[in-house]
Amino acid sequence: MFNHTSRRKSDAGKIVPKKNKSTPVAVMDPDEGVQLHGRGSEGAVPGRVESFHGAAEEFEETANGGEWDSRLTGAKAREKPLSGSESRLRKQSEALANLTHARAHHHGDLRAVLRGITEAAARALEVERASVWLFNQDASQVRCFELYERRLDFHSEGVELTVRNYPAYFQALERDFIIAAHHARTDPRTREFTDDYLGPLGITSMLDAPIRLGEKLVGVVCHEHIGPPRRWTSDEQNFAGSIADLTSLALEDMELKRTEAALRESETRFSSFMNNTSALAWMKDGGFRYVYVNQPFERFFGCSPQDIAGKDDFELFSMETARELRANDEKVLNTGETLQTFERVPSPDGQPHSWLVFKFPFRDATRKRFVGGIAIDITERCRAEEALRGLSRRIVAAQEAERHRVARELHDSVNQMLASARFRVQSIRGKISDDNEQLADEAAKATELLEHALQEVRRISRNLRPSELDDLGLPAAARSLCEEFQKRTGIACDLNFGRLPKRVPADVELTFYRIIQEALTNVEKHARASRLALDMMR
Repeated sequence: MFNHTSRRKSDAGKIVPKKNKSTPVAVMDPDEGVQLHGRGSEGAVPGRVESFHGAAEEFEETANGGEWDSRLTGAKAREKPLSGSESRLRKQSEALANLTHARAHHHGDLRAVLRGITEAAARALEVERASVWLFNQDASQVRCFELYERRLDFHSEGVELTVRNYPAYFQALERDFIIAAHHARTDPRTREFTDDYLGPLGITSMLDAPIRLGEKLVGVVCHEHIGPPRRWTSDEQNFAGSIADLTSLALEDMELKRTEAALRESETRFSSFMNNTSALAWMKDGGFRYVYVNQPFERFFGCSPQDIAGKDDFELFSMETARELRANDEKVLNTGETLQTFERVPSPDGQPHSWLVFKFPFRDATRKRFVGGIAIDITERCRAEEALRGLSRRIVAAQEAERHRVARELHDSVNQMLASARFRVQSIRGKISDDNEQLADEAAKATELLEHALQEVRRISRNLRPSELDDLGLPAAARSLCEEFQKRTGIACDLNFGRLPKRVPADVELTFYRIIQEALTNVEKHARASRLALDMMR
């Protein structure tokens, strides 16, 4: 009921007509956004209510002993007077204050915060349902993350809606600050929900506020009224926006908590990884001073983080070692590329150690430059490799000694026996009479076979260990090998030995000879060549 007199303007901003019974009545409620139209007269005067949004409600005015009473006869009659607006604002303020306190208490507990938000919103707005909906990763669906039903005092979740089925609503949500659907089933923004959502649930009015993180729309807070259609006041719309802001803050809190937990987990994982590896790891700033070393580094050099923090290599190692380390660090920063190298850094007791080192540049969040490094102690591996190389040399030497022995046996024994057999066959052939041609032919064939056998034994003997290599050196042995190859295969050989010393170490000569042997064999088997060139130079 709006009560007013002809003698004043009320503090609430109602503009009151004079007592003249024919004066048009214009009553304005700025909180409700409603203007009352009618004419004064004795008894009841019918009229209408027109809101700033253009909706109208019927009303009556009656004169009562110098006072005028305006009574809404339509849906607006159900709204409370000015004291009701003050009560709403007080209730909304208390709800927001309590939610702010609860957010601090439940920091990062999104489920608890959202339960509190939906309960407070439903009670402050006196709606049946309040809910929070969040989009999935690609914003193709929106899922009810938290729903509170006030009459049942019950929380639930899980309903999902497909965005493409409600284009007008989600476009409005992206565009508008608030969706205040007084008549949700006819409002062009929300009527898409009538058949499968509003109707079955009995929802008549909706007050929805988008949830944004930065500029991104991530969800919506819904306030749903069941009963006669309800006109949402400006303070209720502002309150809904504040609820959406609190929800956004709760989501940010959750994300912050998740980020902090991930950061702690990452730091723990990094520390565990760095401290349980056998490799030494470190970081240096742009001035090549240590800012981090892992525990294996501390154990190897017998120092604590405090002993090494802020120091450079010249304060920790000998001048020679520090110069080597500094040169590699500078190379990394200057080129901006990862460096893989070998460094020699002794242990504190002076024992030499060899390290396989990976150094790389990086920047922190403030763009400061650093050099990171990882070193693997390969001292034992180097010793093993050296021993292996020595073993390999001994094996090769043994093999070559055996080859030399077999070659000598072939040359001195088998070759001589074959030559003797050839001589005897030739002697027998000379004693065969001319009238025995068949026997003479057989003797000639035997002589030819023995000649081939002699040549093959000489070739095998030479391949096993050429006497030229021992007596005349690599150039002479390679030349003899190529001549034999050309004669056997018909492939022309062009030789160029350049400026080679007369003799090189025996193992080097032997290695090169074997390489040439293998190359000629491959040419013969696979190249289908008619000519080859062999260049040897120092």
